[in-house]
Amino acid sequence: MSSKIVVFLLFTRVAVAQVETWEEVRARGRNLEVHMQCNEARIVYLSALQQAERLAQPNKVAVSLQELASVLSNLGDYGGSTDLYRRALPIVERSGNSEALSTLLVNLARVYVSQAQYQDAEPLCRRALEMEVRQGSPDSRRVAIALDSLGEAQFGSGQFTQSEATFRRALAVFEASNESGTRWVGETLRNIAFVCYTLGRHSEAEALYRRAITSYAQALGPDHPEIAQTWCKLARLYLAEEQYGKAERLLTNAMEVLKPILGPEHPSIAGVVTDLAMTYYARGRLDDADSLLRQALRTFQTTLGPAHPKVALVLNALASIEFRKHRYGAAGELYRCAILLQEQTLGPTNPVLAGTLYNLAETYRAQRLYLEAEPLYNRSIHIMETSFGPEHRDLVTVLSGYAVLLEKLHRKREAREIETRVYGLRAKYAGEETTKLEVDWTDLKAERK
Repeated sequence: MSSKIVVFLLFTRVAVAQVETWEEVRARGRNLEVHMQCNEARIVYLSALQQAERLAQPNKVAVSLQELASVLSNLGDYGGSTDLYRRALPIVERSGNSEALSTLLVNLARVYVSQAQYQDAEPLCRRALEMEVRQGSPDSRRVAIALDSLGEAQFGSGQFTQSEATFRRALAVFEASNESGTRWVGETLRNIAFVCYTLGRHSEAEALYRRAITSYAQALGPDHPEIAQTWCKLARLYLAEEQYGKAERLLTNAMEVLKPILGPEHPSIAGVVTDLAMTYYARGRLDDADSLLRQALRTFQTTLGPAHPKVALVLNALASIEFRKHRYGAAGELYRCAILLQEQTLGPTNPVLAGTLYNLAETYRAQRLYLEAEPLYNRSIHIMETSFGPEHRDLVTVLSGYAVLLEKLHRKREAREIETRVYGLRAKYAGEETTKLEVDWTDLKAERK
């Protein structure tokens, strides 16, 4: 009996000796997060938070809240991440640590962007930017990070011209701070590329994406998921250029990198699935596209909620499949749902809405509902001209559809005027060199090394 007591006492002493300090638990969590073991890091960070709360030390609690929030964001739990950052905010504000507060504001803003809460994100970014400029050099790395986050909020709310200027300002600050081969530079380059793509400057966007891949590879290594995320952005450009094989190859390889790290139910995986579905759609594989889109829809609704722009994006794509199958009633219902959701989440003048309005107008035209179609064409054209200017390449498609409608309404003079404008736009873009967009997968792999 006494021997058992001795053994128990010895075990108790060893266990006590092995208890990790709060700092040691945090270090273990950071190591897991760096190696993209986010689920394991979440458990460790939660343990650190509980330990900090038992210690009743507010600063340690705030740090643990933010570290756990960061890993939840990586896992796609944006709501949980937001709640934790909000809990940390008053603690950090009371601490008087302006650098810590600026970092928290930027991180919270980025989570808001992920949830399409752009109006909540922008003032946080501006507050962080003002703090950084006030307390340090206007050319510091932290200023550039705040600028990059502000650009993301502006882009999400449809301020494309402003966001490009903000991103380019961030890039200039990074370069002035000798940050050329860092993760942040890669992200800013990718952001500028996506703006250029959105504004129809495809060749410029492609070159920037390749620069982003090189920067990420230098900073993070050749197999980091940020590189795979950049392949996904580049694949969208190839889709727009009707280079479906190249788009599909990039997306398939991105999926191979991202899925083991993020898991099958992550919203980023649903984004890849959506883009892959669109390559199938473009090639006429409608049933395969439909299956993938419904998979993505379930993931977006579960992870981001039913009222998110990405849900509307998938509804729009599903409607396009119904349209191709000549099921115009079903297509119209899906388009109307997407429009309502986009108006609620993005606002009635956001340029993302223009494409869905055009799609519904085409559906009405196919049903010979010409009077219902015309205001939708006009609204789509107005939003695009206001957002992109009168010479954006996507106006060719919308204006062409509107010209056909005018013919149906026997308004031939107006139709001819629109057609003349379409011819001019086609001539403007016909001379663009597209061969430089023919990048091989082997080229992209080489750039990562």
